[in-house]
Amino acid sequence: MKVHKETITALIVLYDNGQRILEEEKGTSMANDEALEAAAIDYMMSDEHKQFRSIIDNLDGDVCRELMALMLLGREPGKHSAADFDRLKNGARTGVEAADYLF
Repeated sequence: MKVHKETITALIVLYDNGQRILEEEKGTSMANDEALEAAAIDYMMSDEHKQFRSIIDNLDGDVCRELMALMLLGREPGKHSAADFDRLKNGARTGVEAADYLF
């Protein structure tokens, strides 16, 4: 496998921090739609978002596909099994589409 444990760890930390930003904004007294929009704007302007996007955007295509396949296995465990890894990897998105999907 080409994806490094350090890359996965960094992405998880940035994802968790991004989720914290979204949750903090949603916890305000604004209406749900307003809170969600404000949270999205806050996240898009955050350093966490910039770092997350930078990591994904700069991954080698094969590494990005491996990461996407791993994410699909984790997000949809009842739908996929480890035997599906190669198929998921071959069909995985890369670049901007990957970063959008992962977050």
